[in-house]
Amino acid sequence: MSPLPYGELTSVLTDHFDIAEGADFLARYARGSLGRALDYVRDDYMVYKNGVVSSFMQDGEADYFLSLLFSNAQEVDKVLHVLTSFLHDVLLVKSSVSTEFVTHRDLIDEIVGYSTRMNMDEVTSMLQLFEDSRQALKRNASVKLILTRLAGRSDLVFC
Repeated sequence: MSPLPYGELTSVLTDHFDIAEGADFLARYARGSLGRALDYVRDDYMVYKNGVVSSFMQDGEADYFLSLLFSNAQEVDKVLHVLTSFLHDVLLVKSSVSTEFVTHRDLIDEIVGYSTRMNMDEVTSMLQLFEDSRQALKRNASVKLILTRLAGRSDLVFC
């Protein structure tokens, strides 16, 4: 089955599953997949991803990543997926793209704030580091090694 257009999936979530809050985010984040969107609803993903972004921005990079040291690779990948998606939105805002294309519209204030504190090179460097880390996890790299590497990047700007 092919993915649904975001607007259509948002309508399905709202009209047939009584999901009003976050339906737009779920449609975008699930990339048009109804099954994936419903899995996110079941797992209370909105609360999870908002907690990840909030912790990341408040605690700073080193403390946050070190707190994950005893997590498994799947949990670390899930966190990095949220943060990578968030940073993609920061890049969109920095590039003056319409917020219509932002996935995390519910976090638009945080995205705009983050985009004003970081230059394009800093955002892309952080984004590349997170994406490289996700790829390393898929190749069975050590979670502790990856997180220690992430926590040791003092050249990155965290708010």
